Amino acid sequence: MEICRDNKIRFSEKRLSYFNLLEADEIFMTNSLMEIMPVRQVDAYIIANGSVPGEITKKIMKFYKKITSGI
Repeated sequence: MEICRDNKIRFSEKRLSYFNLLEADEIFMTNSLMEIMPVRQVDAYIIANGSVPGEITKKIMKFYKKITSGI
């Protein structure tokens, strides 16, 4: 969320139902071990025609790498 705020990437934080999740344009998971991992599929459902990572996820990944690499 901090990366998004700092780089003017709009976001919202809210609870989603399973079916809302399946309608997403992009999904990614994040934690300190896997960093940012795009999600292509939830159960048998392909997210956004399987184009992973999406444009917003790519931007966030780029900013994350920049922060963690110290460049």
